[in-house]
Amino acid sequence: MQDDEAFRREADQVVRLYGELVRRLSNSGIRGIEELVALHQQVRAAVDTIAGQEIDAALLQIATLIDRLRLMTRALTTLGEMKQALSGAVIDEVDGATDEVAGEPAGPYRFDSTRGH
Repeated sequence: MQDDEAFRREADQVVRLYGELVRRLSNSGIRGIEELVALHQQVRAAVDTIAGQEIDAALLQIATLIDRLRLMTRALTTLGEMKQALSGAVIDEVDGATDEVAGEPAGPYRFDSTRGH
């Protein structure tokens, strides 16, 4: 009698587990275990059509592209820094020219010996 009762409890647990699996699958848009198995077989068949060498070649291409993008990023960063430095130099030159027109020496340090500075 105890064996029958234990068997029923285990069977009930399996049924509850199955129901929970079906519920979770349906939340993911899959209608039951049978559909899940069919999808698994489709995925497996699709993956089997792709050779490992093809995947390796694609990964190598991706790595090469990433390296090129990193190099481009470094080059663009350097170019941006150069542009910023040159823009500052041009502004300094323009400021200096304005100062010279006003009769004072160009640059950040102005010294006029006649005024005693």
